[in-house]
Amino acid sequence: ELTDISIIKKGLSSYFASFPFGTATLVKKLSQSMRTSMEDARSNLSMYEHNRLEAGQKNHIEKHLFLLMKDWQSQYMHALSVIAEDVVLPSKIYLSTSSYFNLFKKSLEEQRFHISSIDPLPTIYVSALKNMI
Repeated sequence: ELTDISIIKKGLSSYFASFPFGTATLVKKLSQSMRTSMEDARSNLSMYEHNRLEAGQKNHIEKHLFLLMKDWQSQYMHALSVIAEDVVLPSKIYLSTSSYFNLFKKSLEEQRFHISSIDPLPTIYVSALKNMI
């Protein structure tokens, strides 16, 4: 249900932010937008990500995803704008997500960020929490 942003500098979290739109939110909003069940929305997203949809199905889901990912992108950029007041933002972003990596990656690349995958996600949280304590 959340997207977390952590800026790491010299091995420590120098900034941590969060906003209420994660992979579960994406599924829920897609389900509502397409007027389908959550399971169908998950299935459609999975098939979309693995390029297993026919052209008509792909176009249909893309119409819904476009608006949802623009909403996520807008919230992400807003969170970064708050950070930018205090921190020089990196151009390279390490992205970790439990699902739909390519959707989030594409959305960030549209903003001219260079995206790399990072795993496991808990490493980020451990670093951020250590810095906060």
